[in-house]
Amino acid sequence: MTNDSKSTTWEACPQGTLSGLTTGLKRQHRREELRRVAGVVSVLLIAVTAGWYAVRSTGDRPEFHFGGIACSEVHQAMPAYLAGDLDETVVQKIDTHLAECPHCQKYIQEMHPANAHASVQTSDQPKTTLVAARF
Repeated sequence: MTNDSKSTTWEACPQGTLSGLTTGLKRQHRREELRRVAGVVSVLLIAVTAGWYAVRSTGDRPEFHFGGIACSEVHQAMPAYLAGDLDETVVQKIDTHLAECPHCQKYIQEMHPANAHASVQTSDQPKTTLVAARF
């Protein structure tokens, strides 16, 4: 194939040139796919980590609202409750909450072991409250 003004001739590629180009393109495609997958995995890992921290930051105990008062409120009022410095309506709410909430019963047993026996009810004995233990 010759042309008078410009001569263009096709030369045969050296052996392995085309297969080398194909291998290079396949390698590039794999790298691009790996980058995409790594991006998705990174986003998922961040989301799972954020969720784990969110769940973990709420604490080990769930928040219940037995007796019209939340667990966190019971925990905050416990020193005044044990000292007898609370209004009778709040004391009744706390008594009801402690009678129904196993998590707060456990809290009382762990944080105030001297008074723990007062909030525990067994089938043999009548229920006593921490109010009785305070006096």
